[in-house]
Amino acid sequence: MTRADSDDEYLRIVGDACGVSLGEVQIEKLLAFSEFLGTEGVVSGAIGPNERSILLDRHIADSLVFLRGFEIESGSVLDVGSGVGLPGIPIAIARPGLNVELMDRSQRRSDLASRAVRILRLPNVAVTRSAVDTLDRTWDAITFRASLRIPAAAAVVQGFINPGGMGVFGVSRSASRPSVPAPPEGMRFEMTEELSEVLDSSAWLLRMSIL
Repeated sequence: MTRADSDDEYLRIVGDACGVSLGEVQIEKLLAFSEFLGTEGVVSGAIGPNERSILLDRHIADSLVFLRGFEIESGSVLDVGSGVGLPGIPIAIARPGLNVELMDRSQRRSDLASRAVRILRLPNVAVTRSAVDTLDRTWDAITFRASLRIPAAAAVVQGFINPGGMGVFGVSRSASRPSVPAPPEGMRFEMTEELSEVLDSSAWLLRMSIL
């Protein structure tokens, strides 16, 4: 893991590794979101109390890693099972040209995500309380962070990704390569190890695309 003298520097290092040059306002918003997770997120039960010391690495930086999965700087992103806004809110902060929709079935989590969006003043983020079986439009990118099993996530990508779009699934954080199922017919899976030199453990991303 890269050593940094401050949280600001650490986020800049992570941003650079993810292909994003984070400005002062973006750094401030990412740190404010981390503070929100460590306070209201913990009180609500969305974040475990023992996670306060690892919020930047395991939640904020881990969310920014999803930017390694798709390179678009404008367009639409659906974050499935977003909970309190992970990875969708850090993605939206890092790439303000994206329109990000946070989707979760829980009213409590959706309300908390909506409050974070208001506090952070993110005009490019919308929050929807819904489930994947209600989807009725398509997106340029779809993200999943421990919200569905891989086959179910692949089915969402098959049905609701725009031509040339990408689904990005956060598989795990571990030193060893995790196993994943074979892709369904008509899809391509590509799993990569990301930022092992920056994070406290490697992030494994699974890219899902239509052949």
